[in-house]
Amino acid sequence: MAKVVEKDNFVNLIIAILHPKELDITDISSLLSKRFGHIEFVSTPFPFSHTSYYDEEMGGNIVKTIVSFENLIKDSYMKVVKYFTLQIEDEFKVKRKRQYNLDPGYIDLNKLILSTTKGRAHRISIGWGLYEEVTLWYRKGRFEDLMWTYPSYKLPEVKEFLLKIRERYKEKLREWKK
Repeated sequence: MAKVVEKDNFVNLIIAILHPKELDITDISSLLSKRFGHIEFVSTPFPFSHTSYYDEEMGGNIVKTIVSFENLIKDSYMKVVKYFTLQIEDEFKVKRKRQYNLDPGYIDLNKLILSTTKGRAHRISIGWGLYEEVTLWYRKGRFEDLMWTYPSYKLPEVKEFLLKIRERYKEKLREWKK
């Protein structure tokens, strides 16, 4: 029989913040930082015009800002992260409509994983009614799309930002090994 060895897999937490362009993310970032530690990188807001899915709830002119955290976390902690982000979304609702949509995920050496509440054929259950998917995979020095990759993650400037986070993640792993 094969021997199972439990190993902690430490990953680089990211959270994508979908929000109307005119809304500031300072309060959201502060709450996230208090819970998950120092925010190491903040992207410029990327246009989010690939779908009108959120327009009724958030209005038009929506952007996505991605934040990355200095502290590494265990990948098994993502359930807690996703539930915390759902609570923050609820706290900032106005007239039962979200002002912010928070999509947590992580980067490791091989991929970008996103957590979600929506089950689909390509998503794996992580318990508590939550799922994870490989959204991008790292191959030959770059992040590559999969057939279900969201259009906003296909943007070259998003992939470039995620590569910056991956490079810093590699440095963190080297520092840990010393």
